[in-house]
Amino acid sequence: MAAIVHPLSHADLLSIWERGDRLHPAQLAVELLQRAVPSLSAAALWQLPLGQRDRLLLALREQTFGPTLRLVAACPHCREALELTIQTTELCSPPATTALPLPESEDAHAVVELQVAEYSVRYRYPNSADLMAVARCADRQDALQMLLAQCLHAVRIETGEPVADLPPDVVQAIAEDMSARDPQSELLFRLRCPSCDTAWQAILDVASLLLKELQAEAERLLDELHALAAAYGWSEPTILSLSAKKRRAYLARCGACA
Repeated sequence: MAAIVHPLSHADLLSIWERGDRLHPAQLAVELLQRAVPSLSAAALWQLPLGQRDRLLLALREQTFGPTLRLVAACPHCREALELTIQTTELCSPPATTALPLPESEDAHAVVELQVAEYSVRYRYPNSADLMAVARCADRQDALQMLLAQCLHAVRIETGEPVADLPPDVVQAIAEDMSARDPQSELLFRLRCPSCDTAWQAILDVASLLLKELQAEAERLLDELHALAAAYGWSEPTILSLSAKKRRAYLARCGACA
């Protein structure tokens, strides 16, 4: 049974807006899902594989703002802005393996076995706790090495002896296997600039996208709160308790709406 994802309330939205710029994207993702998926504990959310986590975040985005995303990407060569319109369902690829844990399970440490040449590898999927741990790394390469070290359970060669260092081709094979088994963990777009014909790949960070949308919606909501408080003297909780339809009706009557 799939986990039920609830939309964010306006109170949740303002709370996230107030603290969002102080949160690491991994912290933001977990905090959003704690509010939207109360059936999952914080510990389970921290341990969810990134693909499972982002699938839930996309469901949260759809519940809160609707299914249509409008994205903008800048060409890395000429800085031309490309606008994309896509549905959340188009971003939700089904898991390529049944080894991924169900979202409602707290046992998110499913171990995958992989044979690469003479190396026998056992690993688990990266999660939000891993991203927090590597956040302090100085550069991307150090972060990747630390992430791999955290996710590897065991590596042995055919003789049965453990190995400390892995050749680059084995590391690459592990990364590709992770991506193939958990395709939702890295949302890549292949783009081409209509002005200069430059082609590139862009990664969609679902948590960062949600934060930007939450910030924009919070600013709009604050304008409503300010107008109604000034016109009627109501408190913030009183205004937030009104339905969106009622708020629009009162705003129209106090001249706040165009």
